[in-house]
Amino acid sequence: MFDHVVLTASNDSQADAYRTELAHRGLDARSTPAATVVPDPRGHRVGSGVSTLLALADLAQRWSRDAHQPGESAPAPASRFARKRVCIIHAGGDSRRLPAYAAQGKIFTPLPIATPDPRHATLFDVLLDDYSRIPLPDDGRVVIATGDVFLDIGSRELGFDRPGVVGVAWASSPDRGSRHGVYKLDPAGEVTGFLHKPAPTEAAAGGAVRDDGTVLIDTGVVCLDPATVAHWLKRTGELRDRARRGASPQIDLYGDILPAIARREPSHGINWHHQTPFHAAVVPTSPFLHIGSSRELLDVLIDTDSHIATWKPLNKTGSRARVLNSRLDAEPRALGDRVLIESSAIVRAPSLPGNNILVGVPPELDRPIELPEGWGMVCLPIHDLPDMQGPDADLWVAVCFGVEDDFKTPLHAGGTLGNRPMREFLERAGLDPAQLWRSSDEGSGTAENDRTLWAARLWTPTVAGAMLDPVAWMWSGTLPPLGWSESCRLTLAEVMAAVDHARLLDARERVLGCV
Repeated sequence: MFDHVVLTASNDSQADAYRTELAHRGLDARSTPAATVVPDPRGHRVGSGVSTLLALADLAQRWSRDAHQPGESAPAPASRFARKRVCIIHAGGDSRRLPAYAAQGKIFTPLPIATPDPRHATLFDVLLDDYSRIPLPDDGRVVIATGDVFLDIGSRELGFDRPGVVGVAWASSPDRGSRHGVYKLDPAGEVTGFLHKPAPTEAAAGGAVRDDGTVLIDTGVVCLDPATVAHWLKRTGELRDRARRGASPQIDLYGDILPAIARREPSHGINWHHQTPFHAAVVPTSPFLHIGSSRELLDVLIDTDSHIATWKPLNKTGSRARVLNSRLDAEPRALGDRVLIESSAIVRAPSLPGNNILVGVPPELDRPIELPEGWGMVCLPIHDLPDMQGPDADLWVAVCFGVEDDFKTPLHAGGTLGNRPMREFLERAGLDPAQLWRSSDEGSGTAENDRTLWAARLWTPTVAGAMLDPVAWMWSGTLPPLGWSESCRLTLAEVMAAVDHARLLDARERVLGCV
């Protein structure tokens, strides 16, 4: 059991949503284990490296304040973490490749594991249970992990009692290693090199491909001893101050700090290693279930044969369709393989021919949803907008997407909508790029690079019952409805900032009460 669990968040709104989810589980700053959320300051993205430092500093300050007596000197940073067992889970991404769960964060993506209350478990519950079972020494350790990978390592002896930094590696193909960090180890497990998302040829040239043709993938799990924590806090005071002012660079734990420690070189002007030992434990087998995209969500929840998922199919012979935390008042008229319905109250018979995702559909949407193969839709309640307030101002936004869309690839680089190039979508709809993107929407980079689905003004707020009106044309192949161009249209970034998390959770509870 950890003494303290920390979730990092990208902004204050996401942090509030996380706190609500934690409170539902009886976790807060005074619980056992204690739990806190640390957002990126001022909404400025700081990267997993700086957010790690802010989380550590927050704990050090919290414990120092609790233990410090008037007239006594403050304890040294190392002693603050002595005999403390801490878990920091990085959950502050935008989830641009998983739009169905970008609002609540993919760490709270539901999984098909029953819990004592009506809802199913989420990825957070599974991760915390797994990491809580890792053997840790009595003198204290900080375990850092990413919030989108399940490893099933809790019962393994990982050597986290070794001093310094200890990572966890898993053997896989060089192709898979190109999407992750890759360790190079000597026979004693000491890290001699660390490559960040190397192409297979780069991994081979760098000596990271082993005799059996595999590479050692960084799983995202890293363990720090109290001395390493103290060294990092001592060296980074100015950097943390800049971060709190919203003026720090983005520093990635896995892409910047760990490679610098492996090379024994500074990064961003900071000596991270200071003769710190750096080892990695190799996990011989692991499910390595990564839920980072819509495609991977379907892979894990429907295709993966693991002890996480024990399913019964929706009532259609031979169909791999799954329903979580939802109710269906009408049998689907069409139902194909790889269909996920979650946190939804489906009133009219939908048509879901395959590779479909439906999330958050409220009962007020009483029209049949007819998605083409490969499309998904998420329904999100948002705060009232100044020019749309009225007696029925409970606004919603329906966001549709293809299961291959990533919301981050620019138009000129082949970005897609509905799994097809956005350029084709614009031509078919008779739209000019200037109607969807303003040069200042992203606020950085060139106008071409800013033309992503994340920054496209596609999503129109409406009342719940009319949510299909502004989006159905996108998948049906028709032109935009009359007046669409002049309507209030938001980017997905603006939608996420406007999500009413209290109403979102209330809508989910209403559905659960009827399941």
